[in-house]
Amino acid sequence: MKRYFPFLKWFPLSKQELRSDAVAGIVVALLLIPQSMAYAELTGLPIEYGLYTCIVPVTFMSLFGNIRQMAYGPSAMTAIITAAVLMPMVKDLPPEIRKESYISLAILLSLFVGIFKLILGIFKLSSVVNLISYPVISGFTNAAAIVIALSQLANLKGIKEHHIPHQFGGLVKASWGLIYRLNEVHVISFLLGVSAIIILVFGKKVSKKVPWALIIVILSCALFRQLKVIDPDLIVGEIPQSLPHFVWPFVETLPIVKLFPHIIMGALMITVIGFIETVSIGKAISFKTRTPINFNQELIGQGVGGLAGSFFQAFPISGSLSRSALNLSSGAKTPISNLFTVVVLVLVLLFLTPALHYLPKATLAALIISSIFGLVDFKAMNHAWKFMKREGLVAFFTFGITLAFAPNIIKGFLAGVLLSIILYLYRTMTPDTQIYDWGENCPKKFRNRSKEIAIIRFRCAIFFASMEAFEETVIEALADAPESKYIIIEGQSINRIDASGEWGLRSLTDQLRTNRITLMFAGLPQISMQNLKQNDLDQLIGKENFFKSTEEAIQKIHEDINFDKDILYTI
Repeated sequence: MKRYFPFLKWFPLSKQELRSDAVAGIVVALLLIPQSMAYAELTGLPIEYGLYTCIVPVTFMSLFGNIRQMAYGPSAMTAIITAAVLMPMVKDLPPEIRKESYISLAILLSLFVGIFKLILGIFKLSSVVNLISYPVISGFTNAAAIVIALSQLANLKGIKEHHIPHQFGGLVKASWGLIYRLNEVHVISFLLGVSAIIILVFGKKVSKKVPWALIIVILSCALFRQLKVIDPDLIVGEIPQSLPHFVWPFVETLPIVKLFPHIIMGALMITVIGFIETVSIGKAISFKTRTPINFNQELIGQGVGGLAGSFFQAFPISGSLSRSALNLSSGAKTPISNLFTVVVLVLVLLFLTPALHYLPKATLAALIISSIFGLVDFKAMNHAWKFMKREGLVAFFTFGITLAFAPNIIKGFLAGVLLSIILYLYRTMTPDTQIYDWGENCPKKFRNRSKEIAIIRFRCAIFFASMEAFEETVIEALADAPESKYIIIEGQSINRIDASGEWGLRSLTDQLRTNRITLMFAGLPQISMQNLKQNDLDQLIGKENFFKSTEEAIQKIHEDINFDKDILYTI
């Protein structure tokens, strides 16, 4: 039962644990309330959807997830990707249906993200995130952080949204927005926003437990209420005083079939990026608490939450690094802390939304911009460049392409992944080969050797991308030692042999046997031996031709043939 219903593992709870979870949940809620509204604004949705998204999805993720101190909810990265996915879909729709269509598509996107996470979790595919290299993530995250900040310039300056050509505006247009039409800047909004950013950034250094974001929201609401600011371009306005209601996450009025490929691609990207964030958070929590983590179960939990949330007006969410750290430092013991957070959000929606009527959009912009300081890390890109130029190239390429295609940042991510895969395949297609003088380094009893032996040290798995390089290496070895009758493959690094490799080895063995050359393997890992045994390739090569070490193979040859010279060619 605990396998299928992980929340049963929480019980029995002591009074101390329940008290700790309650305190942590309330503290996290104080940060989540303003952040959820800000990230809804970043996503392009009415801010009440940020609050809605923290009810049903967070509840189910807490019940079925695996990381005890994980705090769920909207995040800046998930929000910006969601916006990048949806805005191209609605840009050509009539204005009268654009807003409702956008909301419906965001909810539909949550459904597909939930489905993908659930599938990955059920089939134990959490390791799929390893397919995305760190340089790609680093380059994309840094570029996305810049795009996030630029997307909020209009709200920060108090400029009416329609003066900006696009919500993101593109890198050049948004940058130009810093200096043009200065006469339209709402001075109070701008000063409030800048002050809020300074407080949010440096306030954490003073105390991480003080709810700076909530304090700023309360003070800014009071200020604009006192000033009687009613411009809908400057404040959030009326927020429905109700809980999320049931909705059907499919939209009959939209050409879903036409939009389906875009939705699928966007959902896959949000799934991967969101789960990469989750893995990072989970590992940090695991090291801190010394508790094991089942990421497949965590995927199932987030998948169930995404599915359930799509029927209750939620957009895609994931784990949050800042709120998880706060949850842990506040003493959370179990995911029940998230349920206390949900209770606080429910009370806010039912009783406190009128108090948020005067919330300045500049304050929300400040919350979003301050959050990117945790995303920007150019040192990681520089480190990748210094460590390996090829990896650094991937990071800077992804960064540049993501900015170039902003606001459609998905193209930058996909381009980075494609380049990373190409470079990986190129590296495996050209494995490192060097020529060694075995005679100088081998044990004394093996130093008398002849030209009849060639030893190949191959530092790569034998699969479709490297098989040609393997064959060329054998040919090179035979060219350097034309009288060779024995080829010894040092196979310690051959940790995998796929179908293409098996077919290539079978063909190579036949060629060598035709030319009266014996193929031998030394130190081949057990998993590769199993690959050879599946199709009886080990019998074709000869079971007697597999050895634990090169020395053992040479000893065997030494027993069978006469040596007359002191030369051994090793590649």
